Order: sequence, then structure tokens, then C-alpha cells
Amino acid sequence: MKNRKNLGFTGIILLMMIISSCKKNETIAVNETDRTTLMENVQVDEMVTDNFTEIIGLSLFDLSLFESSNPQISNGISIIEDNLNGAAVGCKTISVSPSGNVFPRTVTIDFGQGCTEGGKTRKGKMISVFTGKLKDVGSTVSTTYENFYVNDDRIEGTKTIVNNGPNANGKVSFTVTVNHTRNFTGGGSATHSSVKTFTWLEGYSSNLPLDDIFAITGADSGSDSNGKTFSTTTIKPLIKKVACPFIVAGKLQINKSGRPTQVIDYGDGTCDAKATVTVNGETKEISLKK
Repeated sequence: MKNRKNLGFTGIILLMMIISSCKKNETIAVNETDRTTLMENVQVDEMVTDNFTEIIGLSLFDLSLFESSNPQISNGISIIEDNLNGAAVGCKTISVSPSGNVFPRTVTIDFGQGCTEGGKTRKGKMISVFTGKLKDVGSTVSTTYENFYVNDDRIEGTKTIVNNGPNANGKVSFTVTVNHTRNFTGGGSATHSSVKTFTWLEGYSSNLPLDDIFAITGADSGSDSNGKTFSTTTIKPLIKKVACPFIVAGKLQINKSGRPTQVIDYGDGTCDAKATVTVNGETKEISLKK
């Protein structure tokens, strides 16, 4: 009888160990999906800010897309009207149609079969239609993609930039609306929709892109490559310096049903590939990637 009781007790212990092991493995798996959501969201935010600042930069080098101005040279950089059409800028080719001060105008950025800049490789075409000069209040830039890839992941969707004019503090802002799907080369896809405000904090009047700094606020929603839905909110405005390939400051909260919130802190303004993520009071450093 005693042996039977011992066997029964032993069986219960083994069953509890099996259940505990299953729960532990399940927890690890769920945490990994949280990490997937986190890193894919970081990549999307970086891509959206990169595209936005690229539109600004290209417009500055074709002032008929930007603002009425005489050709000028500042800090050794020549800015000449209509110098983009058919031009090679780094490893990409730019075409503008029609030429002259006529709108709408279409700007096509052709990355060819592979153009590596800023830590990422792009190929295919990014096509942007300007309804007016970028600095004109109410002007819109609508972007679509043609066989476009970032690091071998296919990007589909649209992005629209609208110039809102100066805000209450006299800073020009833009509403950026994004609907993207990223099809991963290893399988699976992630969707992303957002409406954000980009406020031009510094560099508006210099006509030199490298001194531009923007503050970004707004919200996102979508699904990650595991099919898990999420949403984000801005806790502290994200700061993007055009001279830095990464977001350098600000805080973003990621919300997923049934999971603890994640807070990404991009730092104090230092240009580096580092950020921290906090979950349930525990903070860990992560590496940013494109």
C-alpha cells in the first residue's frame, strides 16, 4: 500500500514537471513573438523616417520641387534647379517628369539591382508624385513602389506626405500616412498602418539636409510576421536627425492583446544603433537594424 502511494505521488510530481516544462516552453515562445513584434516595428519606423528624409533631401537638390530660389552654394554644396533629372545620386538614379516648374511632377528613384546606403540594401523603384513644391502649404507627395526590396524583403504599399504649414509654435509640420506590407525573404509578412506628424524642428531655412532635425508623434497598428496584431503609441516624440541613420531619442509603447506592454527608449540624442526596451519593469539594451 505504501509503495502504491509512493508511486502515485511520484506520478503526480512527474506530471507537474511535464506541465511546468510545457508552460516554460510556451512562455519562451510567446516572448520570442514579442521580440519579433518589437524588432519589426523598429524596422518600419526607421524605413518610414528614412523615406521621409530622403524626399526632403532630394527636393533640396532640385529646388523647383522645394521652393523658389536662386541657385546657391552653401558649405561647398552646390544646389541647382532641375539638376536631378537623369542624375546618378550615389548608387541610385533619379528622374523627374515633366521638367520645369510644372505640377504634378513625378520623381522616380531607381535603386537598380542593389544599392547599399546607410546600412541597408535597396533595389527596385520608389515613385513619388508631387502636387506642388514641398514647402507650399497643402502640397502632397504620394509614394508607391515598383519591385522594391529592402535587404531582400519585398515592400508594397503607399505613403503620403501632406504639408500642414506652421503649427502654433511656428514650426512647419507634415502628416505622414503609411500603409505598408513587408514580405520577408525567409517567409511570412508584416503589415503596418500609421498616421504620424513630422515636425521640422531645425534646419528648415538652411536648404542643407544634414542639419535637419524632426520630431515624430502619432500611432501605428498592424500585424507581425507571426500574424500577431499590435498597436503603438508615442510616449515621448521620436527625434530623427537626417545626419544619423537611426532615431536618436524618444519613447514608443507597443501594445499587444494579452501581453505586457513594451516601451522602446531610443536614448538621449546620441547617434548610435542602440535603444532599450522595458517590459514589466525590466530593461534590456537592443541593437537597432534596418
